[in-house]
Amino acid sequence: MLMFKHLILIVNICFLTIMTTNILLSQSPSKSKRHSLSQAERMIFDQASRLSEEGVFNEAARVWKELVDEYPDCGNYRYHYAVCLLQSGAPVASIDKLLYNSISSSGSLISGSGKYNEDICAAPVDVLVYAAQVKMLLLEFEEARNLLSRFNVETKKWNPLRRKADLLNKNIDAAPNFIASPIDVSVTNMGPLINSEFDDTHPVIRADEKQLFFTSHRARSNGSNHGYFDPNSKEHYGDIYVADRDTSWGEAEWVNIGLKKHKYAVAISPFGESLTVSHLDGWDESIYRASKRKGKWQKAVSSTVIPHAPSEGVIVFSPNNSFAIMSIADRKGRTGFDLYQYNLLSDGNWSLPERIEGPINSEGDEITPFISADGTLFFASNGQASMGGFDCYSSVLENGEWSVPLNLGYPINTVDDDSHFAISAEGTRAYIASRRNRPLNDYDLFEITFTDESKLVNSNIMLLNSIIDEEVDRVTLTALNSGTTSDIGVIVDDNQYLRAILYGGQSYKIDYQKDGVVLMSDVIEISSDDASKMIMKAREHWFN
Repeated sequence: MLMFKHLILIVNICFLTIMTTNILLSQSPSKSKRHSLSQAERMIFDQASRLSEEGVFNEAARVWKELVDEYPDCGNYRYHYAVCLLQSGAPVASIDKLLYNSISSSGSLISGSGKYNEDICAAPVDVLVYAAQVKMLLLEFEEARNLLSRFNVETKKWNPLRRKADLLNKNIDAAPNFIASPIDVSVTNMGPLINSEFDDTHPVIRADEKQLFFTSHRARSNGSNHGYFDPNSKEHYGDIYVADRDTSWGEAEWVNIGLKKHKYAVAISPFGESLTVSHLDGWDESIYRASKRKGKWQKAVSSTVIPHAPSEGVIVFSPNNSFAIMSIADRKGRTGFDLYQYNLLSDGNWSLPERIEGPINSEGDEITPFISADGTLFFASNGQASMGGFDCYSSVLENGEWSVPLNLGYPINTVDDDSHFAISAEGTRAYIASRRNRPLNDYDLFEITFTDESKLVNSNIMLLNSIIDEEVDRVTLTALNSGTTSDIGVIVDDNQYLRAILYGGQSYKIDYQKDGVVLMSDVIEISSDDASKMIMKAREHWFN
């Protein structure tokens, strides 16, 4: 009897030992398939991990590939390599294969947050979220949903990717509906005269749509940036390029404004006499402004239009310069980039920035604001209800408050990143930077053409652009409906121009002054149903 009890005890101990071992194997990384790296390989791992943490994904992918080549069956290394490729814009089909192999070669995935561990062969459960994102980019929505369901079962509640997974589920619900109800626009890649094999982003358009400025990371045709690269991305620093439009867009040309590092186009004045850029030197981001003289762009100078505005972020001004919108990063890292508003005070100073209240700002990032000629605010967000990644939205100011953001819809937005939306004054065409289909692993610029029914802005706008031969030292425009007055005389190459944006249903008075005395005046009335048009006439139109 005693031996029988001992036998039962031994059996129970063995059973408990087996069960405990199985639990540890399924839950603890320490019991997963492992291997040991040499000291040199550990240094490679540390470098790849650091670059990934810093967001230098192009270079991180190159370093991760060294470990993937050495350990092709390691799902953990394949996972990190694939994520870096995804973040840097590589073709999704190849990323999809890498993530599939990462999952299949791992066996049981590591639960938890997927921290970097050089000895673990199995991928973290986080791989399921990125695999779902790739399936969504391939429009395989049901497969994406299944991967996210598995993630929710296998992950721990505190996993930091749970919010990303929840957002992807919302994208998967929304995207098919957008695709099933496209808006009546055509979206066309702007082609090799504009785009390159590198990132082409930040389009800004003159109000008269005669020039398009943007940022490109290409090699200059004259070779002046040969061998000059950003040490992090290993790509050329972003340069400003411009294309002219007659009946169609001509070939883009480099604009030399004297800045050395990354230059990002922020805004162009309505008629192209000054260009605002953001300059990022690797540490600080500052706003600069360049002016054109005798057909040549001058060296950009630091701009302090709003003295207390932060140096980083993109700022745009309303057509009448009464307010400005800026995308500013939350310094505490809680909400990413949000949109803030500055208002021009009666004494000519700017108010302190105030975060826009209401539904515009989300838990994600709100970036690349653009204000159209009719005052509509456009921006990109990855935190609103979207098709996936960054989508573009519009909002209008109503009774002092910005309206609920409107998703611009498909095919303006896609399941990939779409941002930097800019629209012409008359609203017939717009421009966007997009990774749709990732044709060359980068952002390309696309032209959007609207029909009369699908226009997004009020096209009842008149653009005044006339040379003034009379000897006057000031020209003012007064909106008779509101009583606001602004200066509209612009000096370009020693010539004075009358330049302004006028709106339908409004009446305006133009005063021509010399030494504080009004020499003559003119009144312009625009009916509510006038078509959008360009006025480019000689001074006689106004002085006869």
